[in-house]
Amino acid sequence: MSEINPKLIYVEKQARHNYLTHKLLYKYNQAEIREIDSQKDIVELYKNPDAIKNWMQIKRDTLILANLKGISARPNCRSTDFIAPSHSSGCFSGCLYCYVPRRKGTANPITIFTNFDKILNYLRGHDERNGPKQVTSENYQTDPKYRTYDIGENNDCSFDAKITDSVKKLVHLFRDEMKWGKASFSTKFVNYEMLEYEPNRKTRIRFALMPENISKTVDIRTSSINERIKAIEPFFKAGYEVHINFSPIIIY
Repeated sequence: MSEINPKLIYVEKQARHNYLTHKLLYKYNQAEIREIDSQKDIVELYKNPDAIKNWMQIKRDTLILANLKGISARPNCRSTDFIAPSHSSGCFSGCLYCYVPRRKGTANPITIFTNFDKILNYLRGHDERNGPKQVTSENYQTDPKYRTYDIGENNDCSFDAKITDSVKKLVHLFRDEMKWGKASFSTKFVNYEMLEYEPNRKTRIRFALMPENISKTVDIRTSSINERIKAIEPFFKAGYEVHINFSPIIIY
């Protein structure tokens, strides 16, 4: 798996003194630090047509540290019962069909939300407030027992785990503290470091698959389809619930 190597880190003023911010600035201490008011208003990234030609390089060279506003879990009722508050946004890959960049503009680097403790506390409270899952015919297929939370709607957790320990903390939160909750995320990366997380079947990893000849064209900078298939057994043996997504569906 390729590595991010930020030469420039944008830091929101409000996120400057978060513990995770300090940790990442120490980790990438060779990077230039540029303070910003809001991660949504970086003109040279999101409103700069010249940035498009450096789309993939910006993903490698640039990192954004910010606070997540409006922390909440919203109903999903498709692959999961809820979408968890995002711990990050953006991805190291550049899949041609990705919906996330449509809301950003001319660049899509990874943003890490460093008020992560508030996200964890919110999830704890959400689990306690809602109690046991009330199973209906509509939500049975997401899980017959646990309330499922997608922790990777706008990101790829397998790659995020190369940057921070936030994904590991989420896996352990669902394993140890979320009595009625189960984590879930789809991925196109194989990160074997995550085999050490011991999720105890309280995290569902969904490997996205498609015909390899098409994947080579549209799945830019991801693990190959063969790698993803080979990872199914070791991740299951490591304690993950393993599902397969056939997505996206591309007619050709």
